Amino acid sequence: MRNFKIIILTSLLCFQNPSQAQSRSDSMSESPTITVIAMDVSDEVLKLNYEIRNSSEQDIWLYEGLNRGYKNFEVYMTEDDETLLIRRRLAVPKNTFTPEHLSGWYRRIGKNTAREECLLLPLPVHRRTFFRGLKRRVKDLEYAKRLKLEIGFYSGDLNEIIFDFLDKAEKYPEENHINEHGYPIDIVGWLVSSLHFNTSNEGVLNRDEQVVLWWNDGTLKGEQVIVTKIDDLKVPYMESPRYLEPKPFDLTDCTKIEIIYEPSMLDHFFPYASQKRLLSETEIAYLRSQKKIVVDDLNLIRTINDAINNKAIGDAHIVTEFRTAHATCYREHERMTSFTVFDDAFIKTEDKQQLWYWSARDKPSMRMLTPQIESFELRMKCAINLVDLGHRLRLYQKAEKKRLKDSSLGDQMVYPIESKWCDLLVRAYGFIGRKQWVMRKHKCPSSREGKSHYAINPNCKPDSPGDVVLLFETEAGWNQHGGPELFTFDNHNPKGGCVLLNDGTVMFIRTDEKLRELRWK
Repeated sequence: MRNFKIIILTSLLCFQNPSQAQSRSDSMSESPTITVIAMDVSDEVLKLNYEIRNSSEQDIWLYEGLNRGYKNFEVYMTEDDETLLIRRRLAVPKNTFTPEHLSGWYRRIGKNTAREECLLLPLPVHRRTFFRGLKRRVKDLEYAKRLKLEIGFYSGDLNEIIFDFLDKAEKYPEENHINEHGYPIDIVGWLVSSLHFNTSNEGVLNRDEQVVLWWNDGTLKGEQVIVTKIDDLKVPYMESPRYLEPKPFDLTDCTKIEIIYEPSMLDHFFPYASQKRLLSETEIAYLRSQKKIVVDDLNLIRTINDAINNKAIGDAHIVTEFRTAHATCYREHERMTSFTVFDDAFIKTEDKQQLWYWSARDKPSMRMLTPQIESFELRMKCAINLVDLGHRLRLYQKAEKKRLKDSSLGDQMVYPIESKWCDLLVRAYGFIGRKQWVMRKHKCPSSREGKSHYAINPNCKPDSPGDVVLLFETEAGWNQHGGPELFTFDNHNPKGGCVLLNDGTVMFIRTDEKLRELRWK
């Protein structure tokens, strides 16, 4: 097929789900839009670049794909035999059997902000669906005349929407959310309660920017859809699914890897404002200046080579091109190959192979190539622990009510007794997960000794001002409670400690002066 490019600058409407349509006075310019920037179709791949812009007066939460990472959209020919539909939605009916329940990611896009994405689709396109069974008869090679892109999103505060929905459902426990076979029939059946929803979001890098939500068959109302179409195409398509077995990613002869980060190591590894807030101006300037590194440790290169081959999955994907790393591999001074890493998760090789690179907890990953960020990453993980503990504290009363099966306890937010706060949290959440999982959040990742490195401020109550200290770092202990006299700067290198305020903000305190400036009552 002839190679051609289409350059398009066009803005398209947001279409609301008809079942939830409401009269709106918003003008077209206030609706989220997709602007297609460029489309390139060759004999091997279809590449589509587009911008999603939120011009509305409130945040939107854009669906990014399944929690398994590499499957972030569906693609299939519709019943008109002419339209290739690329669908990235979670709140859709499912008419095919899935051996496991599916969850997906939503990411916040603030009002009057935008993001660019790139779709890389090997040709011919093969059907790939998760929620939709086979609707058409299997055919030989055919051609789509148009392409349609659908992306789902929610407006407003998605966390608040979900918690409110589950809170209302918990007030009517007599309603059945499980069928006769013991299988959940709606989102309440899957999530069980706000406690389980909270648990499913523990460990998320930034809970102000990301939400994990279970597939819900549309029972969580309010999903809207951004839609765009491109006509006058001739895209080859096969109805049969394709299972791509990635080729070996062989770097065994490589002696040096040069990596260029765009826009910098700062935005590649720490893209969120909450992460940058934990860095000093000097650290931000240093990471922003780090745009190129050279790796010549042979053992490290071999470890990364093995890790990628063991965990890489070949597939098409949609990526954001804001965070990229371009790697060139050498054998001595001879150039061997190159590859590009998108979003610290997807790899595109020089021979146009596309891989999703799964990085498991405490396993070898591409980040091993940048040991200079290790101390910063440990700091970020410590902050995540405090945020997750803060959420557990706010839901403590509900956890106790659930554990004791005592509805008389009510739902008013109450923090546990400070002298037993660790014991009470572990007991309250023990019915949700294993003790090892419950305990893990109490330990600073930078410290090896002890089972807890955090203390609670007894002067902080649920109704205290948002800038009052709630939790903070200490030396190893258990059930620790008190004020700044317990704070330690020694858990991290460079020295400092994390503090969680009552409004959920995390700060990294480096000096006694900054510690004294904090509000403790």
